[in-house]
Amino acid sequence: MHQEDDNIVCTMEDLIFIKPGNKVKLEYRKNKYPLEVYVLYIGGELLRKLSDEETRLDEAFDFVPYQVKIVHSETESAMLIKNISKKLYSMNNEPPKFAHSLYEKSLLTMILVLALRSSVQDDVQIKTKKKNTL
Repeated sequence: MHQEDDNIVCTMEDLIFIKPGNKVKLEYRKNKYPLEVYVLYIGGELLRKLSDEETRLDEAFDFVPYQVKIVHSETESAMLIKNISKKLYSMNNEPPKFAHSLYEKSLLTMILVLALRSSVQDDVQIKTKKKNTL
């Protein structure tokens, strides 16, 4: 992946968060497994609808300290985000079940909260590791 003049190496299982208005170039090295790319764009109106009185998701995403962020696949958040995303994607091919809309909204909210938490927690873990090695 290239962001401006930076090269960042990712594994196929890592998550890449890109704030709107930013561009990246992805380069894929041939592997025995195909690359899967899931794109999830959430507008400000939906973020406000998914928010509650204590947490304004639209404001939280404006505040995150990155333009492009890599969340490594070993983190708990990344694993949860991937599994929930796959479930949301597969729901398109299933007949609606009990409380379908509520379930879908809850899963989407969970992905957004995990994305916010993982970007902040990952920064904290990296800063902590750097301090310990100095």
